[in-house]
Amino acid sequence: MQVIRRVSRTALRQARPQSEMLRRVNRRAFSGTVGQPHTVTEARQSAFAAKTWVDRKGPPDSSVDVHLGEEMQISSAVQRLVQENLLNSHTGESPLGVVYDIDMLEDLRNTLKQTMPNFLHAFAIKAAPFDFFLREMVQNDMGLEAASFLEVKMAEAAGCPADHIVFDSPAKTMPEIRYALERGLLLNCNSMEELSRVLKAYETVKVHPLTRIGLRINPLVGSGSIAGLSVSKLDSKFGIQNQEEVIEAFISNPALSGLHVHTGSQGMSVEQLAEGVSTVTQLADRINTRIGSKRVTTLDIGGGLSTNYDSIEVSPTFYEYEHALRKQAPELFDEALGYNVVTEFGRALCAKAGWVATSVEYLMHGDPEKVVAITHAGADLFVRPCYDPEHFRHRFSAFARDGTPLSQCSKEEKRYDVAGPLCFAGDVIGRSVSLPQLSEGDWIVIHDCGANTFALWSRHCSRQAPPVLGFTRRSEGALESSDGLEVMVLKEKEVRVCATCVACVWHVCRVWRVACVARVV
Repeated sequence: MQVIRRVSRTALRQARPQSEMLRRVNRRAFSGTVGQPHTVTEARQSAFAAKTWVDRKGPPDSSVDVHLGEEMQISSAVQRLVQENLLNSHTGESPLGVVYDIDMLEDLRNTLKQTMPNFLHAFAIKAAPFDFFLREMVQNDMGLEAASFLEVKMAEAAGCPADHIVFDSPAKTMPEIRYALERGLLLNCNSMEELSRVLKAYETVKVHPLTRIGLRINPLVGSGSIAGLSVSKLDSKFGIQNQEEVIEAFISNPALSGLHVHTGSQGMSVEQLAEGVSTVTQLADRINTRIGSKRVTTLDIGGGLSTNYDSIEVSPTFYEYEHALRKQAPELFDEALGYNVVTEFGRALCAKAGWVATSVEYLMHGDPEKVVAITHAGADLFVRPCYDPEHFRHRFSAFARDGTPLSQCSKEEKRYDVAGPLCFAGDVIGRSVSLPQLSEGDWIVIHDCGANTFALWSRHCSRQAPPVLGFTRRSEGALESSDGLEVMVLKEKEVRVCATCVACVWHVCRVWRVACVARVV
């Protein structure tokens, strides 16, 4: 019988290769990962992988066009998850799950660290706000970027050192600002107005010696392909546009030591991102020259590296971005200048490593041109694809009840609208999707869901958030299993809360309050 491991705080760390024996296991079974040279070599030599590698310059984080290999890898994971009743609706609940390839998460992280080894990489919590994920980042000497005060507390709970926590919320309250100053966080001010609030708080608290204060700059490099995610425009709510104001602020306030830029997110080219960073490195040089000393010591260059949702290809790569940075902002790599460089990657570290599996509840045949597949994955999980399908699309695959790829069962394809369970007309996560012929109970897998999917979970129709599952071929458990795979529960499915439960909680709280009052009296 296979063992399912529910992940503890150290479980992911234990899932790494621990011996040459595990490496031999990886040679026998395609792991579908990227970023480590030995993995690429082994995949090329493995007939099982059935994989084509595209030659590109740079480190091997550009594994691509692996449709057969990817399908077989996901198939084996779905089969195990179904066998262990981790996806099935045997309890009467929605058969739906978010699934992570733990090996690929590790490889993406390692590739980033190998490509830019001297930077502090602070993972953007908002992309995948899972405790197991944050702890793994911290255990690998990475920082965490917090876009809210709750994310600051999540970073602390994950064991992140205070000086590795970047606090970027554009709407920090005064208590939150004081907390950040006292704890030693990197505190980036979003505007000159916020800087005045930070300086006011600075005079009233005991500032931690490791505290750093930075100013966010709007580099005004324009929009990317998705205007809604572009923040380098005149009407942006992020960053200071007047560089002379920034220079005067540094001259007047010795507490300032950092500059911050986040040029944009999905849809920005590496050239645009690098151009935005170049704006900050040039401004840092102007400030230090005007002051006559090295006042700017920290450069937070943000994240924003896009993800390719059209194929399995990891593109653009960390290497391509690093190459663009060396060309447009070489100061980042100049040891003589000695800048402390911080990044804030989120999507690029996890999007390609996650997928969603949902079963087909039934099929509707009203439109003669296509069939509607009613599933359990809807706009509550896929907010952006449902509300903005023009810019946010995913790839789809189909598997039988037991996890066998339907492409092996039938070469004929039909067009489907993949619809969700919500009472909302726009609850369609994929339109006119070509898939092998589906039946009730089959599985649909939506690819590249590792970032900004579960994190955007919506409460519309009051559905429970699905479980988060994982699989690896590199652990002792995988070595002991017959299929070379270990599956794990990374986050349990949300507990159902009914009106009775709410009433019970209210009653318990009322009793506790009465008891406390009685104790005080």
